[in-house]
Amino acid sequence: MPSHQSSLSTSILADRLIVFTKFPEPGQVKTRLIPALGALRAAQFQTALTQHTLSVAKQFCIDYPCDLEVCFTGGSVASICRLYGNEFRYTLQVGNNLGERLMHAVSAAFAEGGKRVVVIGTDCPEISPSLLATAFRALLPQTIVLGPATDGGYYLIGTGVNRPELFQGIDWSTEKVLRQTLEIARHSRCVVHQLIPLTDVDTPEDLWAYTVPLEYSSAFCLNRPGNGTYFSE
Repeated sequence: MPSHQSSLSTSILADRLIVFTKFPEPGQVKTRLIPALGALRAAQFQTALTQHTLSVAKQFCIDYPCDLEVCFTGGSVASICRLYGNEFRYTLQVGNNLGERLMHAVSAAFAEGGKRVVVIGTDCPEISPSLLATAFRALLPQTIVLGPATDGGYYLIGTGVNRPELFQGIDWSTEKVLRQTLEIARHSRCVVHQLIPLTDVDTPEDLWAYTVPLEYSSAFCLNRPGNGTYFSE
């Protein structure tokens, strides 16, 4: 797998946390937010979400030692390293769709010696170190952990055994993702541990309903329907 490791050697820890993200190329990310934010600010929002998620992941790893991997698509290792720093292990996503990319990343983590693997995206600002700890504690060989998203997808998936079937036959980017994954887990006789439901920020409606963390507020200015601004300078 193509990768960049600035300060970390090859993993030997049992637990792996993988952050899935995209290089924030304007017009290519957060496309459903472009009507509200514009292409540049939507890309800036993608950057802010990724920075926030990586901050949460780093904080988690202080108290819960595990390998932290940033698996990205778009851009290059050099460009994404300039954005988020050289302290992370960066790997390129491999595959033609999200399912193939997840399957490849999880399979590679187990092939490298991982025993428990958790994958998160960067669309859910409410994810926390305590939630990540709950996910890892729940993982046994026969268990998968899912963090349900309110749009019918999931913001986290974890497994104690390599189960490529979890990522096959899924209608990605639809409200069917969680339901189809649960059905596959049932057929595979997995024990499913579900975390609390959280909301991904993908659409203007998500923005209106969401209390955005403070660190986002300086990057954007957007008129919020009804009362004032949602992001302020």
